[in-house]
Amino acid sequence: PYGLNYLMADTRGTKQVVDLYEMENSRQDLSGMVFSADPPQGAQTGSDLYVRFSGGMYSHWQYSPELSGYLRFSDAENDFDRDNPVYAQQFDRQTEEPILAENVVILLAPYAVLSEETETSAGVYDVDLLGRGEAFLARDGVVQSVFWQRENADDVLTLMDGEGNAVFFKPGRTWFELMGASSQVIPDGSAWQFNFLIP
Repeated sequence: PYGLNYLMADTRGTKQVVDLYEMENSRQDLSGMVFSADPPQGAQTGSDLYVRFSGGMYSHWQYSPELSGYLRFSDAENDFDRDNPVYAQQFDRQTEEPILAENVVILLAPYAVLSEETETSAGVYDVDLLGRGEAFLARDGVVQSVFWQRENADDVLTLMDGEGNAVFFKPGRTWFELMGASSQVIPDGSAWQFNFLIP
């Protein structure tokens, strides 16, 4: 119980486990997340989001006006020198539809190292998602600089503006990218580059 947790699970069996142990499975309280179909005013153009965690793990979100959401492209080859990324569009294996998110949220939060990376194993980190931190919400082809807030472990994560007002998600799917608090954020016209750094 005091070691590192490397457990993985097949989520297809979740319902059977819930039923077997008679676990409570009612609708979760999602109050704190607010939605509006109206595009935000005063946001910066953001049709392309480049998210890089490492030389072997990076992605590109490209806004599609026709689909009203961001299409996901992911690393197709390692790019250890970080100067020649190769992307492949991502598809849902079951439906064969392109991966699409109406909202892409980049959260910046402190990472704590639990186990250092070695030649034979990846590093293990704990991410502190309590309190408040910087975030970026991409929707409707624009990016808003916002803050995330979560006071208690049971709370829903909320996005706020600088004055403490709730920021609206677009109705639909939301993809969260969880990056280190000191990650680089580089806006360049309609393209945004997010480079992972820790803590």
